[in-house]
Amino acid sequence: MNQRSLAALIFLNLALLVALLVAVVPTRPVEAQSFSGGGFLMIAGNVKARQQDVIYIVNMGSGEVASLLYNGSSSKFEFLGRRNFSNDGETPSRNR
Repeated sequence: MNQRSLAALIFLNLALLVALLVAVVPTRPVEAQSFSGGGFLMIAGNVKARQQDVIYIVNMGSGEVASLLYNGSSSKFEFLGRRNFSNDGETPSRNR
């Protein structure tokens, strides 16, 4: 067995050992945001009518959503509107 194949086998064994440790060692689940605190969720998204991204803030308790737009020239947030999604299923819409 030459020096090159021995080094390759050692490297392969180390890689297998690392893969085994990654698979066996328990990891803690990742939580991006906990709903137990304030009950709000912030989501960024784009709107087809605008070239800027919009921030949606959701109140998880009431189902109300507010949309905000960041204006870079004035360095301020602009309020676009709000909607209560919990009421959407209760009242029928006539404009469909």
